[in-house]
Amino acid sequence: MKKTFALFLALILTMTVLASSAFAGTVMMFPLKLQANPTTGYDWKFTMSEEGVVSLADGEFTLDSKEPQMVGVGGFYQYMVVGEKEGEMTLTCAYLQNDDPTTTVVSLSYTFTVDADLNVYCLGCEVGLQ
Repeated sequence: MKKTFALFLALILTMTVLASSAFAGTVMMFPLKLQANPTTGYDWKFTMSEEGVVSLADGEFTLDSKEPQMVGVGGFYQYMVVGEKEGEMTLTCAYLQNDDPTTTVVSLSYTFTVDADLNVYCLGCEVGLQ
């Protein structure tokens, strides 16, 4: 069951990455939408290969559509990757439980470059399933 959920989550995240890539280009911010269900105890943890090149803004959680009596419904976090200084870095997003790296279900590694005008470009994303 856990493996099926991980594969489903990876498929959703891959589709989100492909959709978000359409926004890569001459924009100041890059949208990052990550599926999640905080009721499970799992959440996203972020690490940056180099601090100060980009920052994450917002992080607002939106519930998926649900019936009025349903509990435990998932949703997604919407972040904006904002250019802070010129450079290149990798942002790793790990979906794990209670900050325990041994519980990682899926990880995403985005490579970003920021130009002198602070435009953010996504150079690619790697998906890892545990």
